[in-house]
Amino acid sequence: FIKDAKLSFLRNYKLDNLNLIFGYEKNRLSIKDSSFLLNDLSFKSNEILLKRLKDEFLITGNVYHNKLSFDEKRIKLFINPYFPNLELKKLNFNSNNNFSFKINKKLKIKNLEINSEIKIDELMFVNKFNLKEFFPKVRENFLFSDNKISVNYKNNDLKINGKGNILYQENNDILSYTLIKKNKDLD
Repeated sequence: FIKDAKLSFLRNYKLDNLNLIFGYEKNRLSIKDSSFLLNDLSFKSNEILLKRLKDEFLITGNVYHNKLSFDEKRIKLFINPYFPNLELKKLNFNSNNNFSFKINKKLKIKNLEINSEIKIDELMFVNKFNLKEFFPKVRENFLFSDNKISVNYKNNDLKINGKGNILYQENNDILSYTLIKKNKDLD
């Protein structure tokens, strides 16, 4: 087992309090009951398996966390690099994520598959849409609350299903949504 290990990478990311139990059999590494802090955000995993297949590795597992709260500093570090046009103000959520992928010796990833269940307690972002004509009392910020989201990603196809509260005028409304992205096409 490993207890309270630390690791820094890519200048801005820091792994602390890494705890895990591991086992190795021929061509197979099993990591169980792991927990760690990534820049002070707490994560856990029941199991991650690494299996050698000829010239590549198959990696499968899960990572989950209870409530994570993103302040401005965390939003800039974790979200803005991937969504630079989304001006987030606040994000509180938890998730359970299962994944699998193959990686070769040159660190090229293929067959990436991710299935996530996310509960957004609170997500606030700046309204950059010109909606005043349709919604005269539209707010400066949109607030999503109590949203349950299912995310499935496989072979460059992304499907997001969600339902929850949205506040964009004076009262909460319930919003159900499905987004499907196949390669570069968004449905």
